[in-house]
Amino acid sequence: MERRTFSLMFFIRRTKLRKNLEAPVLMRITVNGDRTDVAIQRTILPEHWNSERGCAVANTRFGKELNQCLDQIRLRVYQRHQELLSRNLPVTAAALKGAYLNGFGEEDVHNLLDLYCEHNASLKSMIDKGVSRATYIRHETSRRNLERFLRDIYQLEDISLKEVTHVFIKEYETYLRTTRNCNNNSTVKYIKNFGKVIKEAMNRDWVQANPFRNIRFHLEEVDKPFLSKGELNKIMTREFAIIRIAQVRDVFVFCCFTGLAFIDVKTLTAKDLQQGVDGNLWIRKQRNKSKQWAHIPLLPDARLIIERYSSNPQCQRKGVLLPVLSNQKMNAYLKEIADLCGIQKNLTTHCARHTFATTVTLANKISMESVSKMLGHSSLSMTQKYARILDSSIGLEMSQLAQRLDDQMS
Repeated sequence: MERRTFSLMFFIRRTKLRKNLEAPVLMRITVNGDRTDVAIQRTILPEHWNSERGCAVANTRFGKELNQCLDQIRLRVYQRHQELLSRNLPVTAAALKGAYLNGFGEEDVHNLLDLYCEHNASLKSMIDKGVSRATYIRHETSRRNLERFLRDIYQLEDISLKEVTHVFIKEYETYLRTTRNCNNNSTVKYIKNFGKVIKEAMNRDWVQANPFRNIRFHLEEVDKPFLSKGELNKIMTREFAIIRIAQVRDVFVFCCFTGLAFIDVKTLTAKDLQQGVDGNLWIRKQRNKSKQWAHIPLLPDARLIIERYSSNPQCQRKGVLLPVLSNQKMNAYLKEIADLCGIQKNLTTHCARHTFATTVTLANKISMESVSKMLGHSSLSMTQKYARILDSSIGLEMSQLAQRLDDQMS
């Protein structure tokens, strides 16, 4: 009979320190010289780890608790090893790892990334049928981040949903903030997307306890940039020798005078232009993101830009009104335009929408309700996040108040 050797040890990965400088603890299973590593979702400061003994230094309460956890894991692995032998199943490092993580098939094993792929496939099939492409792309990015996290930190291709714990989520948060260098709001959005997949698992009874319970995240208020009247005029009057840059400028300015988001201006067609109640030309278009209708009277500057491209071959071929590049290319050219115009702001396609809400409309006494309708928002609170009250508006209103008070006193 072939002699089988089996050993088990614990070690820490010193090259993968967390933000708190703790190292992940891993278990190494070796069978007949073949080995595999398993992350046990515990961490420890390297100076508190005894490498020779493969355990924590037991002079602290945390060390004692961790060693008790390691003993329980060791016992479970040995039990699984005996069960493999008693069932006459092949005893390999991979088989023992699978038996430790998933048991022996008494119940179906459901993995995190498998479910996430299924979730995203469902979203993809519903694009333009209640789900925006941006939502699908956002979840795909979230899935890829989780995939990288599992590979970088746990050296795993996937993980059982039952292994997703409070500790796992907090480690993922740290990974996003440090290794992926995500800001607070991006981190929160990625984790909330992750939470939606866990909620789906709970709805299918694949997860009993919610690992997101008692986890709270808060989005920070971000002051989005917009152009002042002078900055917008600089861009409008600047002459550009390169046709592509001039076209990007025109599309950006058009959005500044209409408030259209990138995806909506990219898909703008002649059928979206209709005569309004005032007899003038209006844009009436259902927003791609929210499906809310935007009703926008076409200002003279915006109308001139449409006329400028009425015979453009690219527009005619695609059946659209303006030659819009990809969002990535648009933003790259806009940064160049900002430099050429001496504007010290992060110019993006979305900056145009904020400029419309603030500089073009509110600063010219257009009501918040009207701005909200033109932006296609479902509530005023959403519009208030876009719009800013300019100092010049405050100064003008206070001057008018001072004049009224003076008249009352005289």
